[in-house]
Amino acid sequence: MSTKSGLVYIVDDDLAVLDSLKVLLESIGISAATFDCGNKFLAQADLNSGGALVLDINMPGTSGLNVLDRLAELKSNLAVIVISGRSEASAQAYATRMGAVAVLEKPVQVELFVGCVRKALGTT
Repeated sequence: MSTKSGLVYIVDDDLAVLDSLKVLLESIGISAATFDCGNKFLAQADLNSGGALVLDINMPGTSGLNVLDRLAELKSNLAVIVISGRSEASAQAYATRMGAVAVLEKPVQVELFVGCVRKALGTT
């Protein structure tokens, strides 16, 4: 999926994951904005700006699956990469059906993650 913006949104309730992924992306010249919950992301992000979303599937409150549903309702053009600390085949399959460009397990492998982000941004 090709997108207009180089911004990557990262949504995860684990602050260490947020920080490490943001530092990683910024170290290779990709701008990132972080949110520690799905509600904040949905309320504050420009969901039609293009770019990509790295989304934890398992979060308290508004889960990653809830965020995917909302993005579909809004017809958002964000390219989504789902990450998960748990291997839940049904949730991962749902994310794929909802259009996720990749589903990765934590801890993410750096090279694989960067490749997925670049693909989501249309820069590969």
